[in-house]
Amino acid sequence: MAASNFDKLALRDNRRKLEVGGVFVTQGDVIGDVTVRFVLIPDKVPAALTDPIIGTARITRVRRLPNSAISQARFRKVVNNRFKLPAGKKVRGIGIAVAVKKPDPSDHPDPPAFETFTWCVDLEVT
Repeated sequence: MAASNFDKLALRDNRRKLEVGGVFVTQGDVIGDVTVRFVLIPDKVPAALTDPIIGTARITRVRRLPNSAISQARFRKVVNNRFKLPAGKKVRGIGIAVAVKKPDPSDHPDPPAFETFTWCVDLEVT
C-alpha cells in the first residue's frame, strides 16, 4: 500500500520558478531512494498538453514512523515556471512514485520488489 500526493505548488525566485512538494507514504520499509516523477499541466495553456512542465524529485531516506508499520518522507523539486503561471492558476498534477520495498521477514521471504503509485490531482499555484 503506497500513497503519495502533492501538497505544495508555490512560486519561487521572483515567479521564475515553481516549488513542487508532497509526501510519499508506504507500508513497510523502503530500500534505497524513492523516485517521484511528475507532470504539471496548467489549465487553459494549450502548449502544456504537448510540452508540460516535467520534474523528478529524489527522496534519499524514507523513515518508519514510530510504533507504526507506515514509512513516509517528503519530496521537493524546484522547476522552471516556463508558462509564467501566476498565483491562483489552476494546474493538473500527475505523479508517479517508484520505490524498492524490503521483503517482510518470514521463514521464506520474497525478494525485494518494486512498488509504484500514481496519482492525479488538481492544484493551485500559491
